[in-house]
Amino acid sequence: MKKYKVDKICLWCIALVLFVVGSFNDLKISQTLYDSTSIFGRIFENHLLTLVFIPVIASGWLLFKTRKNIVYLLISIGVSINAGIENLTKYFTGATKMILGILLGLIIFVLVSQFSKKILKNLDQQKAINTLKIFFLVVGVIYTIKYLIGRVRYRDLQTLTQYSNWYDLNLFQKGNSFPSGHTSTIYLLIPFLKIYEKDFKILRLIAYIIIILMALSRIIIGAHYLTDTMAALLIAISIDILWEKKSESQNTSISNN
Repeated sequence: MKKYKVDKICLWCIALVLFVVGSFNDLKISQTLYDSTSIFGRIFENHLLTLVFIPVIASGWLLFKTRKNIVYLLISIGVSINAGIENLTKYFTGATKMILGILLGLIIFVLVSQFSKKILKNLDQQKAINTLKIFFLVVGVIYTIKYLIGRVRYRDLQTLTQYSNWYDLNLFQKGNSFPSGHTSTIYLLIPFLKIYEKDFKILRLIAYIIIILMALSRIIIGAHYLTDTMAALLIAISIDILWEKKSESQNTSISNN
């Protein structure tokens, strides 16, 4: 078994253990760690996701250039605009946030597209396509579950009586705490690193550290509970491993034929 698979399985097992721990101690953990003024938490909430958005933008742009499919261009521009808006969320509201976010997103798109050949000069097109599919599959699953379960974020609780466990279904309610979109999205740094032909061990290690810090930051600022972040990791890792297994099976079948 390849080392990166062992890494993923180890992280999955750790996430499972912490998920079980959080299932009995979510509220207590959040009460202990919560700090609404945490700069650490705000940086991760608003700006660190750009680390994921940049390779998505670059992959979409380079696939558009090589395959001449406008869908990849639209993906690249759309993710750029989303990145721009995310970076301004805590500084502006309403129309101002949208307008400035779109402008910032377009600037990000131009910058990334200009330097995309250097960012992903060893791009493996099929791996780039696979990672884009994993990205949208993870996002789709996470946000579907969010709005189905309707768990209220810790920082949004008006009284402790509003608190609910992850398994207390509040179907279609306004809460969107479970699971954590930020944590699942930042995990996607791992499959994105596979776009390169080389195995960057140090970058993969840094990515795992960032994932752990992201999960911690979400609890500190009251955006999520421990089970929210660990469920997000369990879902993202599972999708990544299953998709990887599917791709390997297809490649083996093609080779045999």
